[in-house]
Amino acid sequence: MVPHERSLVKELKNRPFALVGVDCYDSVEKSKAFTKEHQLNWRSFMDEKGEIAANWGVRAFPTMLLIDHEGKVRYKNFHMGQSGVDPRIEDLIKEAEAAAKN
Repeated sequence: MVPHERSLVKELKNRPFALVGVDCYDSVEKSKAFTKEHQLNWRSFMDEKGEIAANWGVRAFPTMLLIDHEGKVRYKNFHMGQSGVDPRIEDLIKEAEAAAKN
């Protein structure tokens, strides 16, 4: 999904959308190597101790959480795939855009 995620970040640049990653590698070096190799264009946080994953209820990788403009988790899926996630992302963006107009 990395190529698709990279394209989402570019396509949705000027809309209320942010992609945030959590790296659960056992070292910062592995995380940096992955970021460089796959040319990630989004912010990622290191979670060496697994605290972020535990706090968000992540039990398998990859896990995708879609969080709305109010900070609520709206969708959580382990293997949603782009065909399942893209319409949900668009719906949440439209909600955020409508809320911003009010």
